Amino acid sequence: MTNLEWLQFVCAGIAGTFGLVCLFEGTRRAASGASAGRLAAGGIAIVGLLAGYAYWQHTMYLEYAASYQPAGQARELPGDWGKKLSPARKEAASQAYARGAFVSSGKLRQYFDISGQRKVYAPGEEDLKQRERVLAAAARLEHRAQDFFVESILWLVLGLSALLFGLGFALAPAPKTPQAEADAEGAAPIAPPAPAAKPAAPAAKSPVGVDTVPLPKPGVGSDTIPLPKPAVPPGVPPDKR
Repeated sequence: MTNLEWLQFVCAGIAGTFGLVCLFEGTRRAASGASAGRLAAGGIAIVGLLAGYAYWQHTMYLEYAASYQPAGQARELPGDWGKKLSPARKEAASQAYARGAFVSSGKLRQYFDISGQRKVYAPGEEDLKQRERVLAAAARLEHRAQDFFVESILWLVLGLSALLFGLGFALAPAPKTPQAEADAEGAAPIAPPAPAAKPAAPAAKSPVGVDTVPLPKPGVGSDTIPLPKPAVPPGVPPDKR
């Protein structure tokens, strides 16, 4: 494929994708009751133009291929052909006619030699090459014509598919929500989840001396060690000890 053919292929692909999306979405909205007639009409126009262009290319390439085929079977030259020509020119003209008949149709025809006798034309190596080139060109053009015909049918099939898919998506029932399913079954409505409880704030410490009760001091003998008494010097009365 040439650069121009690649460019045409890319542009046709982008335009075709846009047209199919418009056709699908427009059909779906229109079938659902929304106002989308212009969108669907635009998609139909784009897909129709692409299909029509491909079919026009198909007919053009068929005409090009037909130009390589002879209009009719090359007939043999009559016996009185080229009466007014010299023997040399008669031989050259009849031989050119036989060569052209072979290149265009592959048929071997007779020609007049310089003595006026009929001979079957024997193609040379160059004649065979020209015949192969003609056959290759005709086959290539016919193949291109067939490709464009398939492309035109493909665009029509894709457009029809987008139309049917749009209708199908529009007529399909919408999925039910959990609340709608619960209402249909007669169950209690589903309550929304309760918000998470906030953690309680820590209690503030009350200051010492305000509405507080002092703890009792531990008594002697409970987890305490008694201190030793100081020594009394001799001669001190007992009441002053």
